[in-house]
This record gives sequence, C-alpha cells and structure tokens, in this order.
Amino acid sequence: MPYLLLVLLFALHTPLASATSCPDWTPQQAEAEVAQLRATLARWDEHYHRQGVALVADELYDQSRERLNHLQQC
Repeated sequence: MPYLLLVLLFALHTPLASATSCPDWTPQQAEAEVAQLRATLARWDEHYHRQGVALVADELYDQSRERLNHLQQC
C-alpha cells in the first residue's frame, strides 16, 4: 500500500506539460516561440529580483517555466 501511495503522489506531481505533445511548428517558429518565452521569463525574473515585485502570479510563472522546459525538449 505505501508503494501505491508513492506512485500516486508522483503521478499527481508530474507536470501536465510533459504529457502534451510538441507543437507542430517549423524550426524557425519553434525557435522564435522559445526565445519569446525565455525573454518574458527573464523580464519577470529581473523585475522580481530587482524590485521585489512579481509581475505575474506564482502559478502563471510556474506554468510558463514548465512550458519553456517542455518546449526546449521538443
């Protein structure tokens, strides 16, 4: 039973982004999308660390970071 609980906890913690397929983009479009998302996250990070104010909710930031990680693996 403890093993089943561990498996369920892991399954619930696994990001949904990893379950989705990669977008059907050209290499140029994929590169542009990743660059744009990376720049957005960098702006959010800098604003948060320099001014101490989050521009977006933590949940949106985390989802965006997961999305970037997923797209970089495609």
